[in-house]
Amino acid sequence: MNGNSHYNILVVRTDAIGDLLLAEPVAQVLKLCAPDCSVTYMVSKYAAPLLFGNPNIDRIIRFSSEDFSFNYSNIKKAVGILRMSKFDIAIILRPTLFNALAVAGAGIPIRIGTGYRLYSFLFNKKVLEHRKVNLKSEMEYNLSMLKAINMNFEISAQDFKPKVYIEGADLQRASKKLAEMEMKDDEVAVLIHPGGRGSAPKWPLSRYIQLMEKLIQLPGVKPILTGKDDDFNNSQRAQTTAFTEKLNGRVINLIGWGDLRDFMALISLSRLVVTNSTGSAHLAAAAGTPLVAIYPDSQNYSLKRWAPVANPENISVIAGPDVSAIGIEKVLGECMHYLLNESHGL
Repeated sequence: MNGNSHYNILVVRTDAIGDLLLAEPVAQVLKLCAPDCSVTYMVSKYAAPLLFGNPNIDRIIRFSSEDFSFNYSNIKKAVGILRMSKFDIAIILRPTLFNALAVAGAGIPIRIGTGYRLYSFLFNKKVLEHRKVNLKSEMEYNLSMLKAINMNFEISAQDFKPKVYIEGADLQRASKKLAEMEMKDDEVAVLIHPGGRGSAPKWPLSRYIQLMEKLIQLPGVKPILTGKDDDFNNSQRAQTTAFTEKLNGRVINLIGWGDLRDFMALISLSRLVVTNSTGSAHLAAAAGTPLVAIYPDSQNYSLKRWAPVANPENISVIAGPDVSAIGIEKVLGECMHYLLNESHGL
């Protein structure tokens, strides 16, 4: 690939928050190696706000979950949208039959994808790596796809990390909400996010509540409880509501508040994030906020592949084959490390 060429490149990653964040460095490398290229990401509407304001991404094509339903009408619609853009190269980081048919049907000349799917004949440049063997991080697997277009660079987590770009308006909305919830200027926010989309086992909600009970004993620490409404069943919602009401403002309950950009801003404003193996962990890592992440580690949920990519001093991953067996004291100890450390804390 000629670095001076004006290639029109499509990057396809149509799944969730963490997956898309681990694909963001592909744009960094494309712009580094071919500064004049145009980079478009094809993503889900749900995760698209992660890429807003990113200087390495020129355009975002968004599809709803209904648009990805596998039927002739949806494929025809996707083909039409992609064909109008006249892409030179498509890099399929999430291989699905829908995505493969869309880029092939659009007539994109160079189509890079895995060589290990039944529909891989639709890709004319194949990368022969089995991701399921979990030999490296998902970010590195994504960057490896660029070797198919002869990009000469060394893949290193030290050189490339996911980035998000949080704007002043986002921070203002989040700051205003915290002020409305009586967050004081001299208080330190610790964002607690027990939810997730269910892609990996979660640390029990009861443990998060125990953790918050410990954190509020630290002077100046204010836990911020976040999550989407559908992260919790009726019993859990009642449990979190009763817990925060009992503490009368010592924990701020923001479950159900705001959109993804608001959540990104809350993470940026926090001193520390504590969460599961979910998109919020990758968001904290990308935002540069210190993180304590509670992860499973097994063949099905590989820590090596799915751990957040961040500066080592900003992240602590507590992992085990059974996350429910991870004790409160271990997590609290890691929180204290960041809250009391001179460079991070109180």
